[in-house]
Amino acid sequence: MNKGKSAGLADSCWRALLLLAEAVRATDEPVSFAGLRFGDGEEVRLNALPASGAGGISLAVVLGDVPLQVPMGRNSHLLRIKDRIRVASVRLPAPPPEASGLLSLYLPYCFAPIEARRRKRAFAVGHLAQSLDGRIATAAGDSKWIGSPGNLLHAHRMRALCQGVLIGGGTLRRDRPRLTVRLVAGKNPRRVVVGSTTEGIDSLTGSGAAPVYLLGAEKGVRRKGVRAIPLERRRGVIPTSLILETLFELGISSVFIEGGGFTASRFLEDNSLDVLHLHLAPIVIGSGTGSFEFSTARDIAAAIRPAAHFFWPVDDAEMLVAAFRTDGPEENRG
Repeated sequence: MNKGKSAGLADSCWRALLLLAEAVRATDEPVSFAGLRFGDGEEVRLNALPASGAGGISLAVVLGDVPLQVPMGRNSHLLRIKDRIRVASVRLPAPPPEASGLLSLYLPYCFAPIEARRRKRAFAVGHLAQSLDGRIATAAGDSKWIGSPGNLLHAHRMRALCQGVLIGGGTLRRDRPRLTVRLVAGKNPRRVVVGSTTEGIDSLTGSGAAPVYLLGAEKGVRRKGVRAIPLERRRGVIPTSLILETLFELGISSVFIEGGGFTASRFLEDNSLDVLHLHLAPIVIGSGTGSFEFSTARDIAAAIRPAAHFFWPVDDAEMLVAAFRTDGPEENRG
């Protein structure tokens, strides 16, 4: 297959993924089957779970001008969701690598609203880029270009798939991001800042018409383009479970947490992070800001461990994709 046609199939596959994510968000019924067709136009089909049924989601992926039909038996699907973080198997004829890579990495997040509705809180995916020695910034605070162009492209894809993107107030003041979707097709997510003041928020209000949510705002905070939402603090911080519940009430079923390290650490320590995307850049910084800062494990057995993980190549680096059990307290320790 020539490069032009392969790239065209990948673009078509991405558009189909966006359609699937939108369709899942729009349905209130449990889903038993999802059909996805691309390559000659894009089409998505969902089937509700029977009242007496249970189990996971069967997924059919069709390439080209082929009718999209519901698979009638266990062996008639092309792809099946194994867990929340990846597609388990592919049956030939498989899509080209550019498209199959998109399917393998991004399909699960299309179904995040299903998990959110079950839990009554937003599905949370964290993303950080760090050096080999675990630094996300130098001692002087410089963090630009730790990640690669491919890592930035990945971040824009996740922004397009998730309904919300979240950062802490420190990241807002330091980096002044826009948090919009620019490198791929897709709608901008709703932008969320966890903080008490509007300092630095011009970078967000000036780059989109939609309001910016300020969770944990001080009473009396008023700013054009900002929806200030006071939240209760406990021991000086807002419980991450309360953040995710509040986002769900605001209609945000999936949130992409882009930093910084303090914010990501709170979600991980509170057992509120469903999936972590950790870009491992092939550089060594030395002293600087660490990726995660929270209470020290008593011993290695008490360290936080993902329930499942894999590594994904990104340019000349690797990205760790790790899923955590978040249904109960302390499930990922020991």
